[in-house]
Amino acid sequence: MKLKFLGAVGCVTGSCSLLEDTTSNIRFLVDCGMTQGEIDENVLNNAPWPYSPAGLSFVLLTHAHLDHCGLLGRLVRDGFSGPVYCTRFTAELARIVLMDAARLSGDLFTELDVRRIKFVAVDERPRFEFAKHFSLIDTLEVAFYPSAHIGGACSLSIRWRSGISETREIVFSGDVGPNSASAAAQPLLAPRVPLPTFPDYMVVESTYGSRVRDVAYNSSDARMLDLERIFTQALSRVPSSKGEMNPCVVIPAFSIHRAQELLVDLHALFEVRLRDQIHDIRPIFQEDSHLEAALKNGIRASLVQGGQSILALFPKEDRVRFHELFKLRQVSDDDGKSKAVFRLVDDNTESRSEALRLLKQAVKPTPRVKVRIFLDSPMSRRATSVYRSELCRPTSASSAARLYRNPALKEHLGVHTELEVDGILDELYASNGGNDAPPVTRQFLTYTLTFCKPDESEDLIFATDSPALNIVISGSGMADVGPITKHLERELSNHRSVVLLSGYASPSSVAGCLRQYSKTGSTSPGRVLRLPSMEIPDDQIQAAIEDVGAYYSGHADQGALLDFAFIHSKLDSSEAVPMTVFVNHGDDAVRGVFRAEIMKRAAERRNGDRALSTVHVPRRDHCWFDLNAGIWLEPTFDVYKESQEELLARLYSEQRRTNDLLAELLRATKGHDRGRKRPGI
Repeated sequence: MKLKFLGAVGCVTGSCSLLEDTTSNIRFLVDCGMTQGEIDENVLNNAPWPYSPAGLSFVLLTHAHLDHCGLLGRLVRDGFSGPVYCTRFTAELARIVLMDAARLSGDLFTELDVRRIKFVAVDERPRFEFAKHFSLIDTLEVAFYPSAHIGGACSLSIRWRSGISETREIVFSGDVGPNSASAAAQPLLAPRVPLPTFPDYMVVESTYGSRVRDVAYNSSDARMLDLERIFTQALSRVPSSKGEMNPCVVIPAFSIHRAQELLVDLHALFEVRLRDQIHDIRPIFQEDSHLEAALKNGIRASLVQGGQSILALFPKEDRVRFHELFKLRQVSDDDGKSKAVFRLVDDNTESRSEALRLLKQAVKPTPRVKVRIFLDSPMSRRATSVYRSELCRPTSASSAARLYRNPALKEHLGVHTELEVDGILDELYASNGGNDAPPVTRQFLTYTLTFCKPDESEDLIFATDSPALNIVISGSGMADVGPITKHLERELSNHRSVVLLSGYASPSSVAGCLRQYSKTGSTSPGRVLRLPSMEIPDDQIQAAIEDVGAYYSGHADQGALLDFAFIHSKLDSSEAVPMTVFVNHGDDAVRGVFRAEIMKRAAERRNGDRALSTVHVPRRDHCWFDLNAGIWLEPTFDVYKESQEELLARLYSEQRRTNDLLAELLRATKGHDRGRKRPGI
């Protein structure tokens, strides 16, 4: 088996590794990502393949970020027709991000190319288990280990026979997330667990290999306290009367994972932590006579149904019990008009006693301030639908646990069971995603959540002039393009508003400039913020700029990466072999620092750590590494020559693509002709 590093060599994007096993005559990739944010990204993304795509047997995909999956469409366009193995979560998200990229990528690939990608969900295989190897071909096995980076993200272990009986193993970390068993601060994903294996080789990412995260950023409580501070201040700026401009919290957010994390955190913030600031909660039946009247006449359906139900603060089991005791009925009032009420099914002593106990818990929330959240991003809306199904997916038919979900989410949301979390996510992520889907609004106890398209959001925000706090979550995370820009153009000059930065942004981006502004808190004469439709001088920025991005970082820091590389979960280490580590997926300076830290950790010989043989920092001029012999092979400068069969396969692929594009053109032409008015006769 040989390994060649094709991408993310000296940078943090473009992950792609090529493996070749001459024994079984297969070639395959681990990831096939776009290079992003580099000066030469267009050159790298359009460079000739150093292999024939048609000659690849399959691709193993770690997760759905574009820097790991973004060139799969081009790979298919150029002749690859094999399967892409990944989790179902990753496959669904990758389809979304690749379809979006196809519309923006110029001539790299089209939506038709994306539709042809053959994703194969490994977790739909019979008897699949995470951390358990299964056979792809006779001489090669693979295992998937959730890495807590984004939904569906996994590290990979590949085993093969290097001789008649000898088996070797290489682990690819993919991107490693921060949630671990000892510190699972981020809300959505279950913590990663130490790998129960002693690989011969390990390829480790190093995005944050030189960074040690402040302990506060590994704390869920610290994150929520910071959000509580920011939103308490925002609530205090809501005007007391109509006619004044409402405050708006504008949140640039990445569509995959970050938007979904924010929705959960805001729900926990308003429904649990700030509930009493937003609503007055009073018993609805304050006298015994009121209770008796409710049992006699029934309870109006409008009081029971909806987000502001009188049952809102009931424990799950009491809500279930209420619906066992009371059923919805249509009755006539004194004027003969029909109305819907909940009435006791059995009016006996036991049922009445139980009903009275429940109704004493019934509350009436009276809003002190109106809170409205808008998710203004078609891509976020589609991704949220995927999170809705996958985060509620049980580990097995008989298990109460959820396959990907953080068990701590129950406490975060203020409930007691996984079924209650399912119910909240079912409402919270109910986006009914689709480009043409109408707006969807969900009513919760303390706020409303509306999923909408960019051309609808401003109309919805200004549909009422009632005092309210508006919150807009929108793409893109960098705030340079997309629907977020119009909200920034509108709100940056509003002294009541807030821009809440929630993730990484390059220093030259709009979000990066705002982050720098938030750190200094001062203006520079002549400096302007350039948005698509306007330029805003520093001294005209009146909105508060807040930064919570460090809390949401999806990458493990130096300490967590070292733990990933060294800590294993087996008590018996008799099978251990010293491993060789390749440091990849990071800037050269960072990789150098991380390599030194790996060597330092190995020298400590901690109890329970894997042993280390050596550490390599791959370079672009490196050629193949022989994984059987453990040596770098001599660089060669031969241009890869495609076989006659591979050339024919590529010719067929190009012809098929041409035919598809012609078919699309004909459909578009017919649609245009149908839309034209026929001249009068």
